[in-house]
Amino acid sequence: MEQPDLHERIDHDFTLHSPIHPYIGTVMDELRAEARALAHLVVDRCPSGREQSMAITDLEHALQHAISGIARNQERVLQSAGIGVEPHSNS
Repeated sequence: MEQPDLHERIDHDFTLHSPIHPYIGTVMDELRAEARALAHLVVDRCPSGREQSMAITDLEHALQHAISGIARNQERVLQSAGIGVEPHSNS
């Protein structure tokens, strides 16, 4: 059974979304820096082992999802920051 909405989402989600405004790159960099700092804290405070490894992996996943959410919804991110931008095609 054909699912056109799902195919459109797949095409959108599996496309590179370059930042359309410098603010987007800044937000992504801030998230990366905070995730990196938390990962270092986990390594410094948690004993080595399965749990530490999973904590780092889960931080990586969380960062990936956050960055994807920003990249795929840049106009909304800019609007929420009060930055006006013309609708943009990310293809």
